[in-house]
Amino acid sequence: NMLPADVVFTDKLKELFRRCFVDGKKNRLSRPSATEFEYALLEACNKLIKCPNCGAWHYPKKSGKTYIGCPWCDSESKPTAMLNFYDVLFDGPDYRTASVVGDKKSGKHINTYVLKKNHKNHIKGLYVIRYDDLSKEKLSEYNYLTIANDKKGFHAYNEFSRPGIVVKRYGTKKYEVVDNNKAVLLNHGDVIYFEINNGAVGIECGGANYSFIRMARFMEVKE
Repeated sequence: NMLPADVVFTDKLKELFRRCFVDGKKNRLSRPSATEFEYALLEACNKLIKCPNCGAWHYPKKSGKTYIGCPWCDSESKPTAMLNFYDVLFDGPDYRTASVVGDKKSGKHINTYVLKKNHKNHIKGLYVIRYDDLSKEKLSEYNYLTIANDKKGFHAYNEFSRPGIVVKRYGTKKYEVVDNNKAVLLNHGDVIYFEINNGAVGIECGGANYSFIRMARFMEVKE
């Protein structure tokens, strides 16, 4: 019997296999590159959790707001914490004072990284830098940020000397710059902004000024 695709593949991997073995059967130009597979496999690894009952690895799935049990033993199994990455457009030149454009106040959801306890979670550049820009492809695989975990909780740790890592405290207007080799303890709902070009990217359209930035929201899963 074949294993269900939803259990063993992410949506991105299913798309790449379809392009490779279905579309690519008729047109080899449709086949994904090795780099696309590399990044998709890396992302898949960073979405896995380990079932506390049977020890099997699987992707956490939700039904509404509730996590579905382990697909191998049906026991309760869910992540501890995660970073949800978003692309955000602000109605103004300064993202710290402007409003988010659109109905979704977090912006457009791009990716999710499941954080593992008692582990140094190295966040690769592909989560922060647009890896669909070929000029930045080599930078995408570099470590960009570490989310370290200890008995106090999860910390945003600027281990790799990246400029412009800023934490905004949930429900406040307080912003903290995470300096080189410094760590900031994260609380549920805190947001990490990535000021790649010394701030958000400025956009002018129709005489109005906008700002674009990538961010990650830290979320802890309630017991």
